[in-house]
Amino acid sequence: MSNFWQRAITGTVFVAVLVAFIKWTPLAFAALLLPVALLGLQEFYTITKRPKTNIPVRLMYIIAAAVYLLMVSIRLFQIPPSSLALAVPLFSVVLISELFRKEKRPINNIAYSLFGILYIVLPFGLLTYIQLDESGALKSSWVLLAFFCSLWANDTGAYLVGRAIGKTPLFARISPKKTWEGFIGGLFFCCLTGYLFSHIDPFLTAWEWMGFSVIIGVFGTLGDLIESMIKRNYQVKDSGTILPGHGGILDRFDGIFLAAPMIITYLELLKAI
Repeated sequence: MSNFWQRAITGTVFVAVLVAFIKWTPLAFAALLLPVALLGLQEFYTITKRPKTNIPVRLMYIIAAAVYLLMVSIRLFQIPPSSLALAVPLFSVVLISELFRKEKRPINNIAYSLFGILYIVLPFGLLTYIQLDESGALKSSWVLLAFFCSLWANDTGAYLVGRAIGKTPLFARISPKKTWEGFIGGLFFCCLTGYLFSHIDPFLTAWEWMGFSVIIGVFGTLGDLIESMIKRNYQVKDSGTILPGHGGILDRFDGIFLAAPMIITYLELLKAI
């Protein structure tokens, strides 16, 4: 029971802070996510047993921050997208540095280092693109909140339905407790959230909101499974302990790593139609 209240209190504070920053300003939300992304990257390097004292790892935090800031500045401050090329010399330093280090598997070091940014930092940066259009104006004051609410609804629905009637394993090899019944339940809750937002904000039609929710439900679940696969590969239960009762940053945000780029693709396709 104490764990339940711990999870409830942590979850309430977490949601309240996130919603407050989303509804404050895009700049405030982007500033909030920078340390979150770096903490997630640190968890990834810890899970994959990359020594924190290695120069390339310390350098990766600098590169990660630079990439994130460049990404969000494209929409926030209207800098040209070509500015992302400024990160290329930093990436080259990672490659060159392995020439001078006496490591048995230099390619593994490079792969882990660069994959961490691709897997974690880029999706966090892409959340700005869900919120803002090319001119830096808000697409909608609700769309980013709808994105997170749909993810939370999917997680909650999958947990409740899976716990109540779940019997058929979804990916037993990766996550034995996840079931098809839970997945369908989560998708239903996710679509219900989309339906509610269709009555709050006309940014999308009712059917477009449904599509929005289905994409989040499917790819949010797949993002969760991918994070579970990484943890299982390294025999780790939680990615960290920063969120009492919930685990780490990766445990709490795993759904966005696939859902964010897919939602941006969906919104761009709707605009092109």
